[in-house]
Amino acid sequence: MMSFNSLPLPLQERIIFLVPAADRHWLAPVCKYWEEVTRSLQTRLVLDFSHEPCSQVQHRAASRAAQRECRLSRAALLRGVLRRQEQLTEVTAVNLAHCFPHLQLVEQVSALLRGQISTLHVGMAAHRPQGHTPHTHHSLELLLQCRFVAHHSELRSLVLTNLSSCPPLGQLTALEQLALRGCGSQATPLDQLDISDLTKLRHIGFYDCVVSRHLLDMLPLLPELRELDYCRSSCVQGPSTGWLQGLNRLTRLNFSGRAMSGGEPSVDHVMEALLPLTQLQELSLQASGLRKVPAQVAALPHLHTLSLAFNDVADLIPGPYLSLQLRSLDVYCTDITKLPTSLLPQLTRLCIGPVAHHSSDVEDIQSWVRSLARLKQLQQLETTAQHGSAVMQQLREGLPGVEVKRYRE
Repeated sequence: MMSFNSLPLPLQERIIFLVPAADRHWLAPVCKYWEEVTRSLQTRLVLDFSHEPCSQVQHRAASRAAQRECRLSRAALLRGVLRRQEQLTEVTAVNLAHCFPHLQLVEQVSALLRGQISTLHVGMAAHRPQGHTPHTHHSLELLLQCRFVAHHSELRSLVLTNLSSCPPLGQLTALEQLALRGCGSQATPLDQLDISDLTKLRHIGFYDCVVSRHLLDMLPLLPELRELDYCRSSCVQGPSTGWLQGLNRLTRLNFSGRAMSGGEPSVDHVMEALLPLTQLQELSLQASGLRKVPAQVAALPHLHTLSLAFNDVADLIPGPYLSLQLRSLDVYCTDITKLPTSLLPQLTRLCIGPVAHHSSDVEDIQSWVRSLARLKQLQQLETTAQHGSAVMQQLREGLPGVEVKRYRE
């Protein structure tokens, strides 16, 4: 699969001229996204065991035709791995409940890619058939205990998706990034996950998870932990922020979606927990039920990235956070309509809007554009316009040199 940049220059020009002039500003981000997709397809190997013909083969009862189909399928997979052997750096293994007949195949693939894989993504599909009882935990434990780990003990990134429980990870001592998505429940929270041996872990993320206090209390014991995502997740034992106060080495914190996860600490308790986190450089508090910028946030001296999107915040109070270092600010879908531009001299990225949220008056929009023009370092503006593309075009004309695009495009 070819990327746009790999096409011959004459063909690139023909494609560009097929796009109407008014829409050519979309071409660069589309090409950039396509480049990322093609690169990912070249470096990632996907093993979906639910679609593998061998999944349906029972070792004793299988017909010769089924066994032959299984052997051919495995051979085709191994040939594909050999063709892309030098490029592969990431393995995605999904629907591991069907993994039992395939551990030998996994070991063969692993041996071919010895020492190359830096990222492993394992898990179940988000929607399982009713009545299906997966053995994902046991399958994953076998996967980690087989020669896969022996071949890839230097694994640096691991993503676990939709698992009800997790196996021991102590063998993966080189792990630097761990992400858990949709793991745990109120009945079986993430409790037995032992991360104490992951002394090189720099980033851990909980997304839509139910965790135990025991697991959260282990986080301050990780000496290299610098980044934490705790999004739309909750602690089964109830509200607590003591563990968060102990993470005083964090430089990046994403504590978003707190307002959407029941039984969590109040806003005041969360903000008090931020007091010791004076090294924070990136902070996201999206959809956290904020009604104003907390004084604890305003006092953070080293922030260069701040997101307060989807909160009922009306203005930005003065403080060290609006300093020379703040370069990215996201106040999308808040009540903020005016910015203290004199306090944001180094801002290069701004997310704000929707434009004309309170008024469709052209003069109001022009006044707003003039205030944004005072942000001399601004390079990127993300917003939406309730009154159509004409307003977006007005922004592009009033802010030459600034990339204006719709929020989260």
